[in-house]
Amino acid sequence: MKYTLWSLALALLLLPGCRNTQPAPEPTTPPRRTATATAPPALATLPAQTPEGSSYPAPGIAGSSYPAPEGTATGDASMTGSYPAPGAAAAEAAPAACPVAADQRFATLLQHQPGVSQTLGCPASEPTQTAAAWQVFEHDNQMVWLKSEDAILALHDGQWQGFEDTFEESDPTFPPTAPTPPAKNLILPRRGFGKVWVTMIDTMGYGVSEEAGYDATVQRFEKGWLVTTPYGQVLLLEGLTDAQHGGGRYQAWLERDGKWERG
Repeated sequence: MKYTLWSLALALLLLPGCRNTQPAPEPTTPPRRTATATAPPALATLPAQTPEGSSYPAPGIAGSSYPAPEGTATGDASMTGSYPAPGAAAAEAAPAACPVAADQRFATLLQHQPGVSQTLGCPASEPTQTAAAWQVFEHDNQMVWLKSEDAILALHDGQWQGFEDTFEESDPTFPPTAPTPPAKNLILPRRGFGKVWVTMIDTMGYGVSEEAGYDATVQRFEKGWLVTTPYGQVLLLEGLTDAQHGGGRYQAWLERDGKWERG
């Protein structure tokens, strides 16, 4: 028993020496991984395909096998589709040439003022020369007599009115019912002008110049007339078809320094 106790005590003394006395290994740093860029795989390209019987080239997209949709512009000048070629619309919209030519002076007005051409349309007859007479009234009103039409046109407030010239050489020079002008500088119209004037005195006023004769150029258009005046103006008479009847708007145009202006 005594021996056993000594053995136990000896074992307890030797126990600490049995422990591992080797130093612990130092921690090892794991190797760093370096990212390497990898190019994406190349996409397979398919040849462009054109549908059989189609005049359109394939769309300009690499690798597309879809045919160009109908009417799609692809940049091919030979393409035919629902879109017109450049300039085609303008060519279709261009008006056809008029079969009858306008008087040379009238043509310059029509060229420089497209609105006048649109208002009148094409010439409906050749230009003609006729004996005419002109008189200016108060308020910038006028009367013009056209022998070729046997008509008198009263121009006032931007409007024209047509009357038949019913004056006969046996008629009095001045209408019997004509009132006396209220001032010496105002003139009483005579002959054919006087017969028309007495029916519209309040509208026209009295004359401020004597009646004067001149040669007028007249041309009929589809939707009106052009008539020259003794002062170089060109009258645009809208809607005039019968100079002895009816009425409508009028414009006066004058050429100054190569430009046509209202006046």
